[in-house]
Amino acid sequence: ALQVVGSRWSEKNAEAAYAWANGLPIGQGRDNAMQNILSRWADTDPERAANAALGLATGSIRDQAIADIAQQWAEKDPTAAAAYAAALSPDETKDLVITAIARQLTSSDPQTALSWIEKLPDESTRQKALETCVAQWSETDPQTAAEFAVHNSEGDTRQNLLAKISYQWAQSNPAAAFAWAEN
Repeated sequence: ALQVVGSRWSEKNAEAAYAWANGLPIGQGRDNAMQNILSRWADTDPERAANAALGLATGSIRDQAIADIAQQWAEKDPTAAAAYAAALSPDETKDLVITAIARQLTSSDPQTALSWIEKLPDESTRQKALETCVAQWSETDPQTAAEFAVHNSEGDTRQNLLAKISYQWAQSNPAAAFAWAEN
């Protein structure tokens, strides 16, 4: 019930709905209401929704809300979502946002995602985003993802990428994964 009230209210005034939900007793009802409100808010003002989510107590609800908002934002305006991510200080939150953006970009265009990832300034962040991209890509086109990994990475990075691809590919089409691995 709290979820429905929060969701409906957020359609009219997301900030007020968020303040209301933030005052609810801690528990599953509050968490569900917050996630619904933040999701609705992200539809109309993703930057303010993201900033509100950053104010939540550290934990899985905060992390999930931030990742969901970033993914929604990247779906509608990847440039603005990427600019927001770039402005965050380097920490786990930035990694969550960048990973969510990479996942969303990859789902619509892996090449665009790869181009964006190449421009990320931090090596560790770039690596996490690349792993996310390749794992997502391998769900829809494992052969192309594997060819990318073989031709565009080396050493431990290549091994990690190929392990992710192989696992995913073996789940969806073991015969094709085995045939590719034999070559």
